[in-house]
Amino acid sequence: MHHKKELNAYLGVLIMSFIIIAIQLLGVYLSNSLALFADSGHVAADMLAVLVSVVVVLTINHQHKKEKRFRTIGGWINVFLLGIIGLAVLYEAYNRFVHPQEINSPILIITAFIGGVGNYMQYGFIKASKIDNITVKALEAHIKSDLLQSVGVVVGGVSILLFNTPVIDTLLSVLIGFLLLKWSVALSYKLARGEVMGSFCTHHVHKH
Repeated sequence: MHHKKELNAYLGVLIMSFIIIAIQLLGVYLSNSLALFADSGHVAADMLAVLVSVVVVLTINHQHKKEKRFRTIGGWINVFLLGIIGLAVLYEAYNRFVHPQEINSPILIITAFIGGVGNYMQYGFIKASKIDNITVKALEAHIKSDLLQSVGVVVGGVSILLFNTPVIDTLLSVLIGFLLLKWSVALSYKLARGEVMGSFCTHHVHKH
């Protein structure tokens, strides 16, 4: 039963991701914001993480005895994605610092705010499932990073609008990039310790 609830949560997150990306790409076109473009790219990468999670659950439904193995594989894929996204965000922050561009701050703020609301709804889908395993935890980390990045883009947009200080936007992006790397390392640590199944694990797992 929990597999069905888990799959429904993933599908909800996936549908919301499509909506967020569509809105953000329109915002990128209207605002000429590289930060917003990086945010939409982040969401697109997270969609891949959701698809990985869906494949894991569907595979488990047919090969239940290998559940821990498949969740571990999915977990390592998500570790890789979080790390790559974190590095990409840091690279984008460097580019914005070296090559600042004029942007439409009001459009940027509104679009990033809408994206943040969408991210919060995605987080609600995951928490409502009440599922506890490494696949869900990995996706939850992706969504939290999306939400933080949306907040960072909103704050950066407001600072540019009020104080003409685009460097704040760059510094926030750097912070978000390092947080993504931190989550990647933390998830890999859990996987290395065998903390895969959460409360559904058939073996005793110590949680910290």
